[in-house]
Amino acid sequence: VDGRSEHLLVDRNAPVPPSFVRPDPRYRRIRTYESIGRSEYDGLYFRLDKRFDGRWQMLATYNLGRGKATSDSPFSIVANPFNPDADYGPSSYVQRHRVAWSGVFVMPYGVTAGTIMSWASPLPFTVTAGRDLNNDLTNNDRPVGVGRNSGGIAPEVDAINAWRAANTLAPVTAEDLNGANFFNWDLRLSRAFQLGGGVRIEGLAEVFNLTNRVNYLRFVTNARLATLGQPTLAGDPRQVQFGARITF
Repeated sequence: VDGRSEHLLVDRNAPVPPSFVRPDPRYRRIRTYESIGRSEYDGLYFRLDKRFDGRWQMLATYNLGRGKATSDSPFSIVANPFNPDADYGPSSYVQRHRVAWSGVFVMPYGVTAGTIMSWASPLPFTVTAGRDLNNDLTNNDRPVGVGRNSGGIAPEVDAINAWRAANTLAPVTAEDLNGANFFNWDLRLSRAFQLGGGVRIEGLAEVFNLTNRVNYLRFVTNARLATLGQPTLAGDPRQVQFGARITF
């Protein structure tokens, strides 16, 4: 998938280095939508499908993906309006590897089991400088030598640590900025009973996140914080629910 002339939001009255004075001092930001963005995605998809034969069925998929873009949203503000291409980097929603497996199995005593299991490699995130370096009133700047969305994929540890040293902070390792893999397993068990007179009742039990895996979804991205790279948000823990459905 190849995208060209995509929308980007650019401040055309941004302070000009090295003095960082705005071209028109009467105004602050003058933002314009411009068709100067680009994106690309390459993917390889495998699928193994076993159709239902009265006893069981299964579907297994694997996706190998690589995505890059100038921004992840047409409402994203370019960090450097004098060089929008500097924001060209990994897409925040593309996982390098993703595996999914699902199946339905008819078990003894009329019990039907359904399951979905998925695993994915980390999502990328952007390490920011933690302050407005170019005085454009938008705090989305990155340390020198750090690309957009390099965290979780290939963080520029040396450049990040140089910035942290300048701010009297301890260095971090690549492992600190590698994000986290995702794993989830859901299970559903159901059993139907005929009550006569055309009435049928089905009892079911569902378990979400069966293994109670802690899936971290968001991380500290401010390079001026001692907690850089640590998780700040996780997915839901294990949840169990029971239900019944009556058909008549």
